Amino acid sequence: MTGYGVVWPSQGVVEIEEVEPGKPGPGQVLIDTAYSQISPGTERTWLLGIDPMPWGFPFRPGYCLSGVINAVGDGVEDYAPGDRVVAVARHASAVVTGTDQVLHVPDEVDLKTAVFFHLAFVALLGTRRAQIQLGEPVAVLGLGPIGLLALRAARLQGAVPVIAMDIEPSRLARAPGCGADLVVDASDAAAVATMIEQTGGPAAVIEVTGAHAPMRQALEIVQRMGRVVLLTSRHGESQVDLHGAVHLKGVTIIGAQTMARPRHDSRPGLWTWRDDARAFLDLLRYRHWSVDDLVTHVVPARQASIVYELVAAADPSVIGALLDWS
Repeated sequence: MTGYGVVWPSQGVVEIEEVEPGKPGPGQVLIDTAYSQISPGTERTWLLGIDPMPWGFPFRPGYCLSGVINAVGDGVEDYAPGDRVVAVARHASAVVTGTDQVLHVPDEVDLKTAVFFHLAFVALLGTRRAQIQLGEPVAVLGLGPIGLLALRAARLQGAVPVIAMDIEPSRLARAPGCGADLVVDASDAAAVATMIEQTGGPAAVIEVTGAHAPMRQALEIVQRMGRVVLLTSRHGESQVDLHGAVHLKGVTIIGAQTMARPRHDSRPGLWTWRDDARAFLDLLRYRHWSVDDLVTHVVPARQASIVYELVAAADPSVIGALLDWS
């Protein structure tokens, strides 16, 4: 069975290539893809070489899709042809992957929204690591798709008020619909000062921009004895006033890269990616969450370069960018 997938043959170049997924081996499944999701932050830095990939080009991107199992390999008992699933896998019309990278999708959940599972489990890592206590003010700094999901998660975990911060007006405008009680232009010093005066400063700041300057701002605005969760980051060194911003205030800096998780067993405040992904799917299933409003672009997969042009240009309208493989 010949299919097709996205390939980056060189820096900044997006093409479609033929793909032969093959048959599933022992412990594997073959999935016919319905949708895959582009991560506008991570994939932009890789595509443009902002954060150089150690594996170089050509590269076959993608790490989240939804679809239907076509076939299973020997020894697979928990999955069967026809099962609706999500998987950590590349952008392609069909993929073979191990069952350790696959999760069932509840019947009540649409595959178009289930595909948000990967960005959602990253957001949940940030809010869990923030150790939010009921009634604490919590700020999310950076309102891309992960930041907007983190707003909703912080609200569910009891943050009051939930504070949304960014410098892009269109993303600030989305924040109230994602659970924000206060919306603050991070570039407006007076607005930031007013927020601190009203709230006493956030007890936890979840930094989701991946840039150096906002990390310093997070340390400036957090309360004494507060927590700063670095959910994304840039390569290279950052200039931070450790004495004034961290030591004297008693601030805790928490690294929350999604690879730094338990591999097998979840624990309080730190779940495996599979358990966080299941939690997200259940939140959709029981209607505690909705991500329909975050779907901003749905593009036929063969026209993937169209949405990648927007991603490369850092177009702020790109939140939930899906490739349709139907």
